[in-house]
Amino acid sequence: MNIISDFSKTFTSADMPSTWSSFVRSGILWDDYKKDRDTLFTEYFHFEQEGNIEKTNEWFQKHAELFLKYQVGRKNFQKIVSDKSLYLPRNWVSEFLTWIKENHHTLTIVSSGFVPVIESWFEVNGFDLSGINIIANNFVFDSEGKIESIILPTRTPLDKYQDLESIIQKTDIIIWDSVEDIPVWFIGKTIGFSDKKDVFKIILGASGTMMNIVDSF
Repeated sequence: MNIISDFSKTFTSADMPSTWSSFVRSGILWDDYKKDRDTLFTEYFHFEQEGNIEKTNEWFQKHAELFLKYQVGRKNFQKIVSDKSLYLPRNWVSEFLTWIKENHHTLTIVSSGFVPVIESWFEVNGFDLSGINIIANNFVFDSEGKIESIILPTRTPLDKYQDLESIIQKTDIIIWDSVEDIPVWFIGKTIGFSDKKDVFKIILGASGTMMNIVDSF
């Protein structure tokens, strides 16, 4: 089976923050970063609430540029995802990943977060990432592990499934944390999911575990 899953609040516990907000909550990045981030949040957040894709992309790109400005690197990401108050795994993640591999299922994680953050989270928690495809925002790093450039375009909660119709049409299971995600990427005609009737749709909610998925099949 082919499985698509979100990352934040799906692989992590439901009460964890989003990837983007975890950077400021961690306190690991600098005060100047936080001031710049808060300025952008005040200016742009309402555009995401209004569903303005263009302005939300502009916001996410400017926020990502702050990581370049303040020379954020892989080590910063590793420290942040090590904080269990920000990145606590949802229960039974390891068993879910074992089930995927033993049954030769494929898993694609699609996120408006960052590839190196997700990779670091898997590594810190001892989860096997081999064979898992991650589609998310990404960077180019220099030889010292510092961000050298941003790989565009950025993916936001409003359009993170852009250009993925070929993957989506082959999908058997889709996993997300809450019903609020559905209008963003399930119902939209541009995704092409509305005509796919045989897909299993699993909402984990606040108390669900990854074993709920395994037990369904």
